[in-house]
Amino acid sequence: MMKTISQSVAAYLDSVNLARSQNTAKTYRNALNGFLNTLKDNKLPADQTSVDELTEDAVVWFAADLKGYSPATERLYLTAVTGFYEYLAAEELSKINLLSQILGSSSLSRVSMKNLFLV
Repeated sequence: MMKTISQSVAAYLDSVNLARSQNTAKTYRNALNGFLNTLKDNKLPADQTSVDELTEDAVVWFAADLKGYSPATERLYLTAVTGFYEYLAAEELSKINLLSQILGSSSLSRVSMKNLFLV
């Protein structure tokens, strides 16, 4: 059976706890909790949805939800979610196509998110 999105987020955050500082891990946890709320708001409950159903659209939804945050917080939260998607791809838990091409090695920003909508 495939892992749920929630299970995959928990595993990712475990890896972040091992590799990053306590403050970074806390910030990533906050970011991923926000991401899970975005999924829920878009009728994709993380505790009931298989991780292979997660698409790049979720990042767009999350970026839209971050509009009220400072640019620095927005970048940091998107970096955390980007790391989660990279983790999914590395662990072969989900097929990530468009997102990995868009991101390369950098995080999404307001400018790059706007460019997504221009295509």
